[in-house]
Amino acid sequence: MMQWNSVAAKSYTVNVYTGDVSGAGTDANVFLIIFGDKGDSGERKLHKSETYKDKFERGHVSDIPYVSHLGVRN
Repeated sequence: MMQWNSVAAKSYTVNVYTGDVSGAGTDANVFLIIFGDKGDSGERKLHKSETYKDKFERGHVSDIPYVSHLGVRN
């Protein structure tokens, strides 16, 4: 089992742009994996949008807060 050195938490905002065409948008769960120089975040569900109550809808940009404890390159 690999062990990682402790890395300070880093906050990001993930901007998800949903298309503006017929059928765009979803009510499904959406997940993200961020890869960095110390590994990856694993699969993380994108929970709450800061911009819309109903995220991932047609023509919307959903701004979703995300916190990582990895050394992700900036």
